[in-house]
Amino acid sequence: MAVKNAHTVTKGYLKGFTIKGKSSNKMICVYDKEKGGQPVIRSIKKYPTEEFYYAQEDKEGKLTNDAMEQALGGMENLVIPIIRSLRGRVGQKVELPGEEIGFLAFFVAISMTRVPSVREPIRKLNEEMAKRVFNNLKDVGELPEVPDILKGVSLKLVAKNWATLGPMITMADEISQSMVNKYWEFFLPAPGMTFVTSDNPVFFKCNENELMGPANPLSEICMPLRKDLALVCSPLTKVKTSERSQCHGLIFQFDEKDTVKFNKDITWAARRYIFADFKSKEMVKLVSDLKDTEQTISFDGFGEGKIVI
Repeated sequence: MAVKNAHTVTKGYLKGFTIKGKSSNKMICVYDKEKGGQPVIRSIKKYPTEEFYYAQEDKEGKLTNDAMEQALGGMENLVIPIIRSLRGRVGQKVELPGEEIGFLAFFVAISMTRVPSVREPIRKLNEEMAKRVFNNLKDVGELPEVPDILKGVSLKLVAKNWATLGPMITMADEISQSMVNKYWEFFLPAPGMTFVTSDNPVFFKCNENELMGPANPLSEICMPLRKDLALVCSPLTKVKTSERSQCHGLIFQFDEKDTVKFNKDITWAARRYIFADFKSKEMVKLVSDLKDTEQTISFDGFGEGKIVI
């Protein structure tokens, strides 16, 4: 039986942003970019979910068991303990075995590609490609004759959501391989502050070239791992060769201004929901100001021109 309400962001990850002092460790503060207004306290079981999000179809069009969701759950069981174990003070290095670095890199990458902000553009690309093939066949007269029962009926080509599952994994693999070869830094928030996350928890920067995507060696990948720890994977070109091994994996601390900026980037990238362990007027205003923003992808020749890999 396919899971009806599947999480687009894993519950285990969201536990790192839950409200301190509550009787349950599953409550989180939810800001809504679409509705605006004051945040609400909700269980991480409820956000963010999509119906049958990882389900596939058999030949008869029936939804099948969620093998993909089970595989993602297995990965979560490996990575969430790694994230929770990361500890250290400013100036110390986070030492991870090579295997765990690979696990963490893939978790960050799949956290980027599994969300609607990425899967929906892929679905639309598949739809556009199918329409082009259909119209080309129509133009050269190679389409079969329309059955009488369908004559006069308006038809619409729609790409199924499950068709994006393969590209979701392929892209995550490309991004994670690129991340392993980047320069890693870990950041603590300013004293008394915490990081937020969202329904689109990973954002990337491509200052050198606006057409550059997250798998490019020159892009920067950022993700809040917990409310008290963030990961930034930067291009090696930003760091002197002599300093790469010495500084790779170091823990730094943002000041108040940089913590606010990081949370602003997360809010800007979010599709709709921002998750935090606090309520604040400043956050309400920020969410309102960034109502119509989202970091997504499109493909050269089919959309806005931002390519992924």
